[in-house]
Amino acid sequence: MHGWERRLHRLRWTFSNINDLQTLDTFLPFVAKLDKGRWAYGCHRVSSHGLSTRWFSEKHFMPNDLASPHFSALRAAVKPPLPAP
Repeated sequence: MHGWERRLHRLRWTFSNINDLQTLDTFLPFVAKLDKGRWAYGCHRVSSHGLSTRWFSEKHFMPNDLASPHFSALRAAVKPPLPAP
């Protein structure tokens, strides 16, 4: 069994339906966070250990993408930080 076959076998054990991996859009962010005044967006990453989140700064996305309703909704879902005492 080759390395890629072992990884695929582990993925099949990790996910109940391998078709879910094929329909998963790994480049579209699903969460946003504000870190030190800069926006970062989390994208799914599929690995041999399952799904993980990879964070990308706002500079990795085009300005028209950042202005889209999807990115705006992600930013709106972020709760504002608590004020300092």
